[in-house]
Amino acid sequence: MSGERRTEARILEVASRLFYERGYKATTMRALAKGVGIEASSLYHHFSDKQAILVRICLDGMQGFYQEALERIEGVDDVRERLRALIVWQVVAEARHPYAGRIADEQMHALNPKSRKQLIALREDFEALIDDLLGEGQTQGIWHLSHPRVIRLGLIGMCKVEHWYDKKGALTAEQIGEIYATFILQALAYSR
Repeated sequence: MSGERRTEARILEVASRLFYERGYKATTMRALAKGVGIEASSLYHHFSDKQAILVRICLDGMQGFYQEALERIEGVDDVRERLRALIVWQVVAEARHPYAGRIADEQMHALNPKSRKQLIALREDFEALIDDLLGEGQTQGIWHLSHPRVIRLGLIGMCKVEHWYDKKGALTAEQIGEIYATFILQALAYSR
């Protein structure tokens, strides 16, 4: 990775942490520059303004998350195993990028209208992926769900481990994902 790309990655890393801790509006370009260890004017070499940084964190983060989710379930035939892979992936992704998801959730209002619309569309695509899996399992008679949307919302919320996950804890993110996946799949099977 070139020096310029490393600096850009560092800017995004520091911005994610500061937007998470202070909020988008309360984070200044000066504070960002100080956190990165560069002059404020140097930030503008990488990003036109603070909005461009927020857009990059939210949209690139969600796009990467969604693409990786698709890759995780590609070629997996059994709907239960696809749902398991998706659950494990969400837990791992939330643990690896603890700020990006929260920023997208909590600072969405600060995005410009075009970017907000793109972020919402990406979220809806991810939600549709889960809805499709839940619907496929229902069609196959694997589970019966009277309120699939509620199940989807609960599943997504459960996998948001970034609030409490500790890399130094007794379990890896993958292990936690497997525990959650087993729990959810057993609960779905019980709903038949």
